[in-house]
Amino acid sequence: ELQTPVFISILFFFFQIPLVNMFFKRFSFLAIYNADGNFNFNGLLLKSMIFGGAYYVVMKSITILSEF
Repeated sequence: ELQTPVFISILFFFFQIPLVNMFFKRFSFLAIYNADGNFNFNGLLLKSMIFGGAYYVVMKSITILSEF
């Protein structure tokens, strides 16, 4: 029962680490930052989509591996 919330918390923590945020600096050609260096709406949307995709891939992988 606690497995999913704990996993989401860990995934959220991972996405907040400065090393991961440096990875998003590679997408600077997409104009995902405001002039002050913070994410704009498009940047937050991109980060949210990658977060959701990572959650989906991990959960799907766990499901596939548990069926072996």
